[in-house]
Amino acid sequence: MRLPIRVRRVLSRPLDSIPVRVRAGPNEGCRWSLPVSGRGFASGRFEVAKFEALAAIVSTGDVVWDVGAHYGYATLLTTRIVGPEGSVWSFEPSPLNRSYLTRHVAWNCSGRANVLPYALAERDGTEAFGGSDSSMALGLGRGDEEVEVRSISGMLDAGVPPPTVMKVDAEGSESRIVESLVRSQVRPVLMCAIHDQSQLELCTEALHQADYEVLPSGPIRKFLDDDSAWRGDPDIVAFPRNDPRLRDRVSRTDLFRDVSAL
Repeated sequence: MRLPIRVRRVLSRPLDSIPVRVRAGPNEGCRWSLPVSGRGFASGRFEVAKFEALAAIVSTGDVVWDVGAHYGYATLLTTRIVGPEGSVWSFEPSPLNRSYLTRHVAWNCSGRANVLPYALAERDGTEAFGGSDSSMALGLGRGDEEVEVRSISGMLDAGVPPPTVMKVDAEGSESRIVESLVRSQVRPVLMCAIHDQSQLELCTEALHQADYEVLPSGPIRKFLDDDSAWRGDPDIVAFPRNDPRLRDRVSRTDLFRDVSAL
């Protein structure tokens, strides 16, 4: 029987401060907390194709918003790429996840990545959050926690620099973030995990209205072409139509090779 997150967290707390080194992959050499080193995090095998694609859209000097940062795997990767000229802003509303995220930032990129305790959506306020026994599947509108929610415009007004790249993994709330993005004045390159076909349709429609080109990953294209059941949280990448250079870079990755735009 798999123990609930809170129970696992209590049991693992004495081990939190013990680091292991990531052995391979884009975060090779980074320090990672022992209790959450499974699932391919410490071995460097965690979602290799996804992070290859993310690396393709990030450049030196970028401002990256990591929305739904979880334990910080994407934060560590993008901090390495943007260098001292850029910055990374990591949004993680779950206190449990954020404790590891904060530790990983302190161990690896203190002063270069910024941890924020908010969920992003189309409004400012508070909302229920939680609802799963997996730390990777906590979401808005369910569960017994209450978290602070911010719009993209609200974060910009608060002084967070506008993103040039956004990575989003929001467990079914992605269309709310895309709606918030479209309402704002910023137009970053977007990599977004999509949790069902309804979310794909909502996100694609909103992005088209903002004159984005939307590329589905290979798994999404297969779902659509085969009319098969949705599984997992495959990604889209969306970018302004006047940037063919980025489209070419993304199209060379395993996840987006030979796919046509939506």
